[in-house]
Amino acid sequence: MTVQFIEDTEIYRKHYLEQIPYPKLVMLETSSFCNLRCPMCPRTIGKSPSAGANGQEFGNLKMDLLDRLDSLFRNTRSVVLSWFGEPLINKQLPDIVRRIKTYNLSVHITTNGMLLTERVAEELIHAGLDHMAISMDGATPETFRRLREGAELEIVKQNILNLNRVKRRLGSATPHLQVAFVAMPENVAEMPAMVRLVDEMNIRNFTIGPLDDFALTQDFDLARKGAFSSRDHARESYRAARDLARELGIAIGLESPARFYHEMGDPPPEFAIDERFFQTDLTPAQTTALGFRKGCGVAWLDTVIGYNGDVHPCCVSGRVLGNVYENTFEEIWWGSKYRAFRAALKSTHAPSECGSCRRAHWNGSHRLEELRDTFVVGRHEVHGQGWISSQTDSSGRAHRQIDRTATFFLRDHAQPFLDLELGTYAPFGTACEITINDVNLPRLQVRAGWHHYFVRLPARAKNDFLQVQITSVVLSQVLIRAAQLREIDPRTLWERLDTVVPITRLPSLWYVARQFISRRAPWLAWVYRRVRQKALG
Repeated sequence: MTVQFIEDTEIYRKHYLEQIPYPKLVMLETSSFCNLRCPMCPRTIGKSPSAGANGQEFGNLKMDLLDRLDSLFRNTRSVVLSWFGEPLINKQLPDIVRRIKTYNLSVHITTNGMLLTERVAEELIHAGLDHMAISMDGATPETFRRLREGAELEIVKQNILNLNRVKRRLGSATPHLQVAFVAMPENVAEMPAMVRLVDEMNIRNFTIGPLDDFALTQDFDLARKGAFSSRDHARESYRAARDLARELGIAIGLESPARFYHEMGDPPPEFAIDERFFQTDLTPAQTTALGFRKGCGVAWLDTVIGYNGDVHPCCVSGRVLGNVYENTFEEIWWGSKYRAFRAALKSTHAPSECGSCRRAHWNGSHRLEELRDTFVVGRHEVHGQGWISSQTDSSGRAHRQIDRTATFFLRDHAQPFLDLELGTYAPFGTACEITINDVNLPRLQVRAGWHHYFVRLPARAKNDFLQVQITSVVLSQVLIRAAQLREIDPRTLWERLDTVVPITRLPSLWYVARQFISRRAPWLAWVYRRVRQKALG
């Protein structure tokens, strides 16, 4: 029997290759120069995707480039003014921030902190900078000096403390600060000490990520294979840092969590991924034979624009898909090169830099015959537009977060009800829209926390598969755990009882009856509550 994949269906191709909205995040390089020579950075070996490789020149972004991106700024949400260079080298950075803030966008930078003087801090605060991440890879002066060549720990620390003083003097809550830490063999033991350092600088967000080779596996990563040869040691250090962060009220975020847990050797169940999905040396023939595809949605969600106007598909790739000085961004974003790149990325023959990229691990194949009546995050998911990386909640269950549109597919056996397990972080809930096989359903209000929502399927011709599309209507994100087709809506059981026994519609009498039962027969009240809870799902 010929194997069919979900990627072969028309609805998949339309969603992933044709119906592409504007990117929600723009990485805009303000400078490709840097004042450091970090040993783990591709710039140091002349392999930066931005500049320095193949005769590319270094430079700073010019204000006229912003004029070319007016329509993009009107249709995106966030701008990151960093890539491989140090953004503070560009003296026009405050003017760039101020200009982009006129579009009411969230603006971020990542800096090494060495050039963050009080004057620069005050200019950035007045310009309206929202977020600043400071790269710090060592808690001791010796480690810091070795990994951030050209930087001094004490100078960076004092610059951050000065920034906090300027914020207090100006009465500004922004920019919000976080420390970004790259875990390497040289510094993995210092993670608990880094948490204490973050606390001393009065920063409440600390991000840890695994060492990234930026798709330069052969040139850069071979010498570092087995970076965490002592996983027990790394595991102990991370656990100590995590426990200390909880005690101090510091939030730890993980960049590339699946890769991080794989490197650390301590994955929780939802991130326990087979070793073969992390291989970066598979040939195209092998990935095709295995049915492997890269689980990456960056080319649908983000875009990277160099200081010279070159448009790249992501921060790892040096591939140029167009230049905004030569074409409009829309012509590039929806153009043939971008479309071909997305098509290859969602196939078993991913672009070369994607095949060797460590940021996104391989996914198994999505075979049509394996899809039944259930969609469960972490088991049957297909990456879609607007999907944030897989997360877990306080109960340890995996979920996906969307802030735009997500599409998944269920095999249709003519069940009349769709059971959606949805949630939101928004305290008052949020609205979303559901489309099933191109039929728009009434807007659904998702309450805070996790709840089941039962949707009657619209009348339709018999289809082999249902396409269920969920779109977040407002900025508050919708969370998805699972979807299931059911023959009956469990809520109808209670509705039928309500019809047969109309006393349930008389609140006052029903209240008296409940009070009588709870006092005379509390066990019966307990049974009633459990039965009603079960009936309502």
